[in-house]
Amino acid sequence: MKKVLLKPQPLICAPPTVLVGTMVEGKPNFMAVAWCGVANSEPPMVSAAIRPARYSLKGIQTGEFSVNAPSVDIVKEVDYCGTVSGAKVDKVAV
Repeated sequence: MKKVLLKPQPLICAPPTVLVGTMVEGKPNFMAVAWCGVANSEPPMVSAAIRPARYSLKGIQTGEFSVNAPSVDIVKEVDYCGTVSGAKVDKVAV
């Protein structure tokens, strides 16, 4: 694999990718979120940076969602959730 040069980015270290699950328009939806971290320990809180234009945000804003730490065993599925919009899922064979 060739070396890849990255432009300057606001990264301190590689953050973990989590799957955020929610319901959007009555359908289950998962999105991969790489910009997440611990926001507070008492009470326990996590932070997740999600652009307003993201399809999944509609479901997250209802307040009913889950934050899941995926294992390496499902890296292909996590990658799929990070590259395919929930709005397109009906048209894509999994």
